[in-house]
Amino acid sequence: MYRLIFIPIIAGLISGCSIKHDYVWEEYKIKPSRVILTKENKNPTPEDGIAIISGSSDTNKILLGHLKGNAHYWYGSLQNLSDAIVTQLSEELTKLNYTVDNNSKKSVIVNVTGYSTEIRTWTHVYIIDLELTLGNGYVTTFHIRNPTPLADPKRGINGAVALATIAILNTMDFSEYLD
Repeated sequence: MYRLIFIPIIAGLISGCSIKHDYVWEEYKIKPSRVILTKENKNPTPEDGIAIISGSSDTNKILLGHLKGNAHYWYGSLQNLSDAIVTQLSEELTKLNYTVDNNSKKSVIVNVTGYSTEIRTWTHVYIIDLELTLGNGYVTTFHIRNPTPLADPKRGINGAVALATIAILNTMDFSEYLD
């Protein structure tokens, strides 16, 4: 009798049962103190809009995160990450009184070029490589590392997106371009 109960359980474990999730960005709140670009040191006007464009990143699904010893796996693409950074960057600029408008004269292209994770004993490190192209032709790259305690992988991924947004906002070339 007990053998009949254990057979499906063992078969499930051997077959590698897993639950796959599509990554959907959720805002990771950024404290205002983490951003150098502020209303006080900039004088934005409604005419000073900027277009924040998601570059054409790879759309192939990749593993973005999972918990060690857990059946839950989050999949997404570099394009999903580019779109998430564009969304959070747009929202942060709007909070700072900048006009974000796709028809603006100034533009910025955000393109995630790479993604990886490092699984450590007590943490996962979520790593985003991204390229930022300003409308004046200036290109800069970022290597973002977000070490996160073993917890919900979505939090680690969203945290890496927030760190990428902070890095862009705190880049002198970006703030000078907005002037």
